[in-house]
Amino acid sequence: MLNGIFVGLIFFHHFSDYAIIGNKLYNTFFTLLGQMIVSSFLFISGYGIFESIKNKKDYLKQFPKKRFLKLFINFSIAIIMFIIYNLIVGNVYDLKTILLSFIGWTSIGNSDWYIFATFFLYICILFSFNIVKRKEVSILLMFALSCIYILTMVYLGRSAAWYDTILCFPFGMAISYFKDNLAKVIVETIEDKNSIDLQRAEAAKQRALDRLNSNNPSIDVERARIALNKALNRIDIFHL
Repeated sequence: MLNGIFVGLIFFHHFSDYAIIGNKLYNTFFTLLGQMIVSSFLFISGYGIFESIKNKKDYLKQFPKKRFLKLFINFSIAIIMFIIYNLIVGNVYDLKTILLSFIGWTSIGNSDWYIFATFFLYICILFSFNIVKRKEVSILLMFALSCIYILTMVYLGRSAAWYDTILCFPFGMAISYFKDNLAKVIVETIEDKNSIDLQRAEAAKQRALDRLNSNNPSIDVERARIALNKALNRIDIFHL
């Protein structure tokens, strides 16, 4: 749902780039908000992908087809539409520019830097999580490769938009990795030991375990895990 909201916001941001809109407030708002929207979108994408890596069997094996290839095909269709449009209106681009636009390195009217950065991040995921078995090390490698990407873009003279939000992606992965510890710290900060009903916490723990052990395909496993962690955190706080 959150991804859908951010997609909509990004659409309106880019709409202000392509269309002439007389409303100055609209144009200013979505221009200034653009990078903030992208930052949130990258963070959520990094978080969601790492959750899938943790919880879905063979997710990395399916990643090239379901993520990389799907993105390339959809983006290529958009590029072909831009090629046809440019032919109709008489815009002329050299062959190199057209070919590089398919990976987002150049633009013939299409979005460029975000697609190129996404392709880069997807390649980094395949490299980091296949070559290294320990997930925390893979995340550190994602940060390192993202920093190399930033330095490369700066060296090549690309605008800040090409690199100033990319670290949000591995940061989202890191939050996913440490979320149980973070949740425990938050609960300990908010909740007081004397306010915890141990029996209710134990009952909530058992309900979550029952859902996780159920073979019912309609069970939301992620929500059950969150409920279990919340119950366990409350029990730990009570026994402190």
